[in-house]
Amino acid sequence: MKSMFKLHSLCLALLMVTVVILSGCSGGNKESKDAANNASNASVNTGNAVNTNTETAKEPNPLDTTEEKKLSIYLLGDAQADAGIVYDEVNKKLKSDLNATLDVKYIPWADWQSKYNLVFAAGEDFDGIYTGSWTGYAEQVTKGGFMEITEEMLQTYAPDYYKILQEKYPTALSETKINGKSYMLPAFDVWADSTMVTIRGDLREKYGLSEVKTIDDFDNYLMTVAKNEKTLVAFNASGQDMFQDYMNLAYYVPNNMMPVNTGMPYLAYKLGEEQPKIVNVLDDPAYRTALERAKKLADAGAIPKSVLTNKTRAQDTWKAGKTAAVPGGLAVVNGRQNEADSDHPEWKAETIDLWPDAVKAVGPGNGSGFAIHAGSKNWERLLMAYNLLITDKAYQTLTQVGIEGKHYTEDNGVYIKGPDGDKFANSSNCPWGWQNKDLMLRPGKGAWIRMDYDQKWRNEGKAISPVLSAMNFVDTDVKNELSAINNMIQTRGYILSSGKPKNIDSELQKLQSELKSAGIEKIQKAMQTQADAFIASR
Repeated sequence: MKSMFKLHSLCLALLMVTVVILSGCSGGNKESKDAANNASNASVNTGNAVNTNTETAKEPNPLDTTEEKKLSIYLLGDAQADAGIVYDEVNKKLKSDLNATLDVKYIPWADWQSKYNLVFAAGEDFDGIYTGSWTGYAEQVTKGGFMEITEEMLQTYAPDYYKILQEKYPTALSETKINGKSYMLPAFDVWADSTMVTIRGDLREKYGLSEVKTIDDFDNYLMTVAKNEKTLVAFNASGQDMFQDYMNLAYYVPNNMMPVNTGMPYLAYKLGEEQPKIVNVLDDPAYRTALERAKKLADAGAIPKSVLTNKTRAQDTWKAGKTAAVPGGLAVVNGRQNEADSDHPEWKAETIDLWPDAVKAVGPGNGSGFAIHAGSKNWERLLMAYNLLITDKAYQTLTQVGIEGKHYTEDNGVYIKGPDGDKFANSSNCPWGWQNKDLMLRPGKGAWIRMDYDQKWRNEGKAISPVLSAMNFVDTDVKNELSAINNMIQTRGYILSSGKPKNIDSELQKLQSELKSAGIEKIQKAMQTQADAFIASR
């Protein structure tokens, strides 16, 4: 609660200096009185000047919370069933602490990329939004969608956040910079990561399969389940699942390849290279081999026939028992493992790293965070609210796991699912923009896979920071090319990765030809130029 008290004390100090009635802020409790006594030690400049003349000269108070503010923000993903009542509780606290409330809106997973961009294109009036390198942070900056964030702003309106940023994540803010300026509030959520799989151990045992350790084992498991189980889909994938998660498993992870930009996954570089060369992965025979794997799964009925029109991610069908496997990053598989352990222990869920010897990427500061809309009229109060959300344990716990006694109970820092835990699942309502891994509750059942693997990979020396991960690609000169190619990715690209073409070579050649005509080589050259300049500047 230190962060909340610190802001409380600042409010009191300001009110005392300007001779405003104390009762509106203090509430008369002991903590408020103690905070008032310590207010002189606050690190934030109040901006007030007092003299002994008959007229008092006053500068504008940057932390004035007299006027109530409603802060409109966007989170990513589908709202949990109890999101409304949880944020009612958040707003009670914010109203008391900052005289502000959050008006939370959601961008659902179905077609989230286009809907995310539409929020900006439609000219909506809002204050903040979740962002990260994987949501197109750099692209949105070049479009003028985000407000620049300076260190002075953070020192004034988010001092607790700024202090932790300097002490524990000293490079994070610089890793969000584009052309020397930052437009993101990086979350305290830096992990090593890789694409893994969670499967149903009961089905593996049912059909006499040995432990799944490799991608061959995984594919065999999927095809065996598809052949014998008729009440579920072995891998109930969407086109996005196949293009991103399965191709990660089949190509990017084993070959230590990392896309320069999530919007252009065909252009990538090899992890561990000090002077990375940007290559087109479609020219790599190993990519074609990965496409063959996808086709084999499709032909075996291991993925839905409607995969290209299916908008529901496999991870969202897991708990209902409609898929026998979910691939994804550590956060995704961690969530699915704990859902199974809690609600379906008979599934004997197993989470596996299919490529234990591959390099694991440590996320940079621009990987996940929060941005202020360029048109925000309430950015000062939003920064003050963010300061509480990311540094105060009460806010962290509330937005991560919901209301105590209803959605969870806590035992010595361990999360235990409550009677309505399904209505506000652990870390599922997009608290990621202000997530603070040091304040998170540890899952009560099953291993904390995300933390355990993060530490394991670091100890084994497999976790590295990709050399270009902090480079925010500026797409100003290739916007038209990127737009055209994005459409190709979601048509012919998805068809290939979903195993749908009758002839892989023919479809692959057509895609390569179309990409070349659309300007992929121009994009590749721009990426290489910026990568070389970025490396030289380090």
